[in-house]
Order: sequence, then C-alpha cells, then structure tokens
Amino acid sequence: MKLNKDEFSLERIYGRDFRFSQHSDYKLTLDSVLLGRFAELERVKTAVDLGCATGILCFVLYARKAELKITGVEIQKKLAETAVKNVSENKIENIKILNGDYTDKNFVNKLENYDLVLTNPPYMRINDGKRPLKDSEWKACFEVDMNFEKLIATTAKILNNSGKFVFSHIPRRLTEIVTVLDKYNFGIKRLQTVHSFENSESHFMMIEAVRNRKVQTIIEKPLIIFDSNRNYKGELGEIFGI
Repeated sequence: MKLNKDEFSLERIYGRDFRFSQHSDYKLTLDSVLLGRFAELERVKTAVDLGCATGILCFVLYARKAELKITGVEIQKKLAETAVKNVSENKIENIKILNGDYTDKNFVNKLENYDLVLTNPPYMRINDGKRPLKDSEWKACFEVDMNFEKLIATTAKILNNSGKFVFSHIPRRLTEIVTVLDKYNFGIKRLQTVHSFENSESHFMMIEAVRNRKVQTIIEKPLIIFDSNRNYKGELGEIFGI
C-alpha cells in the first residue's frame, strides 16, 4: 500500500509535531488520545497497544516519553500498514507495529512481557446496535474479532506481574468488566469518567487495573472535554497545542 505525501496531516501532540495519516476506512477518535494522557508512565519502560489501528495512541505515548519502547498490534492489515507508514514518516525507532490477532495463542506467545498494556477496544457487543457499512468500522466498534474476556486473557499473559493495564470502555458495561477482571485476578486501581460537557452524561470511562483484586480504587475527578463555547477545556487544549 502506498501513501502519497499529501495524505499526511500535521498533528501536534504534547508539543511535538507529527505527520500522520488516517486510513480512509478509519476515523481517529479522541478516546485514544485521552487514554494516552490517562496512563501513568513512571517506571514504565515497555508498552503495548492492543488494537492500535493507525497508531495514534503509540504516538501519544511517544510524545510523553520518547524513550519508551512501544509496540502496536493491529489485526486489520490495511490499518497496520498505515501505522507502519506513520512510524516511518516520522522516523521513530522506538515504535514497532505488528499485524496480528492478539487473541490468537500462537501470536501472543511471540509477544514479550510489558510494563504497560493499553487498549481502546470495541465497546459494543455484536447485536448492540446497527452495523456500520464499512467492515473496518464494524470491527473497530463491535466485538467481531474479540470480546472483553479474550482481551483480559491476553493481557494476563503479556503483562508483567507489577505492570499496569489501562483501557477505555463504556459505563453501562462496568458490572461485566469488574466480573471479568476479578476472574483473572485484576483489581481496578483508578477510574475516570469522560464527559463531553460539564452537565452531560459520561459516554466512556478510562480504567487502570493491576493484578490485585483487593486493591483500593481511586475514582478520579471527571474529565470534561469541552467548555460552553465548544473549545477544549483546560489541559486538553495544551495537549493539542491549541
């Protein structure tokens, strides 16, 4: 797959400028950027993004801590190819993109153990809503190739015993999420809800889980994306250089 130079746009993240391409079948979402902001990177040397799409979360992590060794895993070949092109265009050596299925046992066995596992997984069950016309959007939004338990099973295999698992999901599935995490001996250490506006309901949440079911959970102050004028609120404007 070839990308022309004019397919790359200039993106500023945490004061760093990147040339970044969005695949025509995939739209960037704010979820991944916010998840990269939410992750605590102290004492983290290696990180993996499961389901990295075109690689934006990897770039956020790199912008925050350039010495991190970052791996992005993406099952959709075209998206993985675009992520590889993005890494190459910016001449970044510390980001590696792999095309593969992270729920496949043989593939997972080839991955190393990581200090930090991150993912912005599909939020919707197969029958939870109308199927998008594009297969790539369907697989990105719905649990077509995986489900939450398969995700946790993979994370349990590749996360260091003292590592952190950081992910986003929708609040209405919280009971299921807690049940599955408990099954694999994970406890929720931090949780933050995300709201478009100050008085709007939360449309997704970000969670940090660790291997300790008895861990005490911290509910962080809600993150509000926009002010009343629809401008990024607080530090979010600083992230994007606005």
